[in-house]
Amino acid sequence: MERNVGGYDRIGRLLFGPVSLVVGAAILRGVVSLDAGRLAIVAGSSPPLSGPVFLPTAGLRWRPINALAGFDTDEGRKTTGRSGDELGTETRSNWCPGG
Repeated sequence: MERNVGGYDRIGRLLFGPVSLVVGAAILRGVVSLDAGRLAIVAGSSPPLSGPVFLPTAGLRWRPINALAGFDTDEGRKTTGRSGDELGTETRSNWCPGG
């Protein structure tokens, strides 16, 4: 699996994932009251549903929807999913000092 989440996309997911989990928990526990009808239902259900999606996609650096749509926000680095597996970069086996 190639990475397709990186840069600002990954940073945003790492920041907003925990925030949305906290906000969602506060809404579900009744700490925050939303009395605006349908808007409250959407606002109240969105954070608890999006938080658990943001964190794994940021950690894995892969998002299924990006893969299906062909989007890549990993700034052009193609990998097989493991850290340090960037294709097209030099490795110790083919690196020669001074040459």
